[in-house]
Amino acid sequence: MNAPTSESVSRPGRSRQLMLAGASVLSIGLAIPIVASAGQGGAPAGSGSTAVGAPAVGAPTSAGSGRADRQARQSEYIAEVAAELGVPTEKLQSAMDTVRARHQDERLTRLRARLDRRVAAGRISQEQADRVLEAARSGQWPRRR
Repeated sequence: MNAPTSESVSRPGRSRQLMLAGASVLSIGLAIPIVASAGQGGAPAGSGSTAVGAPAVGAPTSAGSGRADRQARQSEYIAEVAAELGVPTEKLQSAMDTVRARHQDERLTRLRARLDRRVAAGRISQEQADRVLEAARSGQWPRRR
């Protein structure tokens, strides 16, 4: 019986390393045009998503209008989905608001439990826990980009 050679025995984890390396290269290759276009306020070159001189879709048209643009896009999206489903836009918006509120309540319940455990362990004070909960309820925490 022949002894296994270094070529016939693969190192443990080698295929995983190759897979991760390939995924990294792919993600970097996809991210570079996106990052480059974000810095220029437009879409990646050759994407065809903007006209010459036109702002990118979703790009704020003036200072401070980013939120209004996002809300307008969201309203258009909801109207389009409602039309596709054959339901009134108001009904779909109401259903989404209900689900969003339920998810927010669930997140606050989980956060409260984590904070209670930290208070019990002496890692934070009850006052700190209360401030975090209030910030979460008011939408100030966690800060989103």
